[in-house]
Amino acid sequence: MQKTAPFEKNKIARNSVRKDMLFFGLPWAVIWAGGLWICIEDFLRQQDTILVFSIQGTGGLFLFILGLALLFTAKFTLRRSYAAVLIIWENHQLVTHGVYRYVRHPIYLGFILASIGIAVFASSVYGLLIMTVTIPVFCIRIRIEEKLLLDEFGGDYSVYKSRTKMLLPFIC
Repeated sequence: MQKTAPFEKNKIARNSVRKDMLFFGLPWAVIWAGGLWICIEDFLRQQDTILVFSIQGTGGLFLFILGLALLFTAKFTLRRSYAAVLIIWENHQLVTHGVYRYVRHPIYLGFILASIGIAVFASSVYGLLIMTVTIPVFCIRIRIEEKLLLDEFGGDYSVYKSRTKMLLPFIC
């Protein structure tokens, strides 16, 4: 298979960009945008009747901040290995330290927590239901990403996968 110019220029060894966009990017963007829209509408509709800093609002804000902190910590840990699309750079290193010691996909976990936090903060039941629909979409992306990583790192990734949970530390 011949490499295209952008992949050669950016020193990309492997990628799953087409699968990523088709099975994750587009569905995730539509679902998440719809969930966010509903959360905003529900929040504005209830603005007169709820306190923003109720127990529920505070819990939602905590989940949102925790999710963003986890997401940015994971991105910082990856440094140059991070990309928004599924690609393997030439001389790519398998990162297994930091938050990656506890979960294989902390960026996705952070995004899920932040999204659920938005819905809880907004007191939006429908928003919460829609935001949880993003979890199976993330699982599809995880399958695509793990195949790419297994193809690139082989036994090293298998060992890492066997000792590190996918999304929730110590659980799954």
